[in-house]
Amino acid sequence: MTPGSYIRMRREAAGLSIGDVMAMLAGGGLLSAPLEDIEADRAVPTGMDAALLSYAFRVDDFTIARLKDGEPVQVCSSCGCSEGFACDSGEFGRCWLPTTGTCSVCEYKARVERAA
Repeated sequence: MTPGSYIRMRREAAGLSIGDVMAMLAGGGLLSAPLEDIEADRAVPTGMDAALLSYAFRVDDFTIARLKDGEPVQVCSSCGCSEGFACDSGEFGRCWLPTTGTCSVCEYKARVERAA
């Protein structure tokens, strides 16, 4: 996983398009590079980028920094929550990351959908 793919995963998990994010950030002019370039790893996100993007959707600057440094980070393959940035669905509670690669909230949601 790269910093850009992590950011894209978190944006998509929030149900937002790039256009939605740009509208929320008044055009995104304060980002260090266009969001399309950040998500495609043509530009490296800065700590300020993470702070700005967090106004639109939940993103963890610590996870981004670890990914930039090439450190392994456990990230849910479905919603993009990470070991240091658990999701909190309200309905299903706070998650934890099992060894399967999918957090407990996403696992539970999948079981509920299969049962329906």
